[in-house]
Amino acid sequence: MARTLAALIAIGWFASFASAAGTSIDGLIDQLAAASYLDREAAGRELLKIGHPALPALEKSVAVNPDLEARQRATTLIHQIKRTLDTSKFLPPKLVKLDYVNVPLGTALADLKGKTGIPLLLDQQKVADGMRLVTVRTEEIPAWAAVEAFCQATGLKEIFREELGGSNVNQVNPYSRRGSYIAPNQMPFETASQVPVVLVDGKTTSLPGDRSSPVRVLALPAGFSGNKIVRGSGQVILNLDVTPLPSVKWDDVTAVRIFRAEDETGRPVTISQRSDSVIGAGGINEGVVFWGGQPQGQVMIWNGDMAYASSGPTTRANPRIVPVALRTDDRSIKMLKVFEGVVLGEVTLTNQTLATIDDLAKSVGSTANAAGDTKITLVDYKTEATNRIVIKVRIDTPNPYTSMKMNRRMAINPNWDLETVRPNTNVIKFLDVDGTVLPQPSTRGSSGTDDGIRQTNETEYVFNHRPGVKLPAKIQLVGNKPVSVEIPFKMQNVPLP
Repeated sequence: MARTLAALIAIGWFASFASAAGTSIDGLIDQLAAASYLDREAAGRELLKIGHPALPALEKSVAVNPDLEARQRATTLIHQIKRTLDTSKFLPPKLVKLDYVNVPLGTALADLKGKTGIPLLLDQQKVADGMRLVTVRTEEIPAWAAVEAFCQATGLKEIFREELGGSNVNQVNPYSRRGSYIAPNQMPFETASQVPVVLVDGKTTSLPGDRSSPVRVLALPAGFSGNKIVRGSGQVILNLDVTPLPSVKWDDVTAVRIFRAEDETGRPVTISQRSDSVIGAGGINEGVVFWGGQPQGQVMIWNGDMAYASSGPTTRANPRIVPVALRTDDRSIKMLKVFEGVVLGEVTLTNQTLATIDDLAKSVGSTANAAGDTKITLVDYKTEATNRIVIKVRIDTPNPYTSMKMNRRMAINPNWDLETVRPNTNVIKFLDVDGTVLPQPSTRGSSGTDDGIRQTNETEYVFNHRPGVKLPAKIQLVGNKPVSVEIPFKMQNVPLP
């Protein structure tokens, strides 16, 4: 599975104390230092609900509160509230309006696909008549809610798959009786937003979840193959479907944080530690490396002890499916009456200013740090006799292959084209003293090194000084920037296996 998942990192539920509606922000902050752990947790939850208005008081608490834990909790809350605000800014809702009256099903679905970008797909073997006339009319609603309304009106339901089809190539390594190669073009890499939303004939059952944001979060049906109760361990595995719109440059699910989980009797359900036997060790891309000297377009599976994997996989984990492990003390429960939390993920923002070096004439040797452990250094700034300005810049970044390997996002690509797998979009812009972007200069030479861990590139840029044209005064590194976001969800009556 092309993602790294920490299944659950925190959980809390309300204690029986005074209603937060009648509690001041200052009172809740005082409650962060309460003797009772449940009271401290509940106060933090209420402050999260209050959000932005609580920030000034929380920042003051970090500076002056004598209680160490209260300061730590306030610091964490500030970070979470700001991330929630960033989420609403980075993931604005996409609204669509459906107005189909006696339109062929296939035509209406194609139009909905065009409006939302969602890869909607009719299973031709399980849809009796793709040309039947349908009528669907809605006001402007979020894109994922529009898909739900479309299914309900047209007699379709969505099929959720734990695994995707893969390859069964078995080209045996002649030097190892345990080895096999996998032809990467037999097993294309897919992100969560690329996995088709498959629709078939059937009655739509509205699943608990949140469809209001560009990232849909659903609790999958009790009968979903990945849901299970591990008897004797008190463990319940519940799977979420986390699907971003294709317009969202969604990178990964990093965690699921549960705020409140109660069974049908109102008793709290606690977290369970991540288990590799349940969640897996990262999917079939874990440990895939490119090995030089092999036939073109082939890779090997590396199992950690310099031996090849025994055979090529026939399936791949669905990157939309996120398992969550809960502990129930092995009591028999049938549903979660309340299930609230957030999905933490990463999105990539494009064309962002990553680093800036000002006052170039006086900043030779200066280094600015950017996201992704990238550094930009002004190596030299000089004026030549011909009135040319020569600026030498060094960019130091992690080796992209190594970064993908460490992040377990190594895409299997037939041509091993790095720019296709993970394009390096960082560019240098030059600005004058007023902040106006100057035309890109010519380059006089460049050099680079790569030790397999980090790569460094130095480039000389040449500005021909002309009357009336201002000189470069600052440089900016512009490119993609990963940011963390939180997708909240509130569910009721979530059935368990």
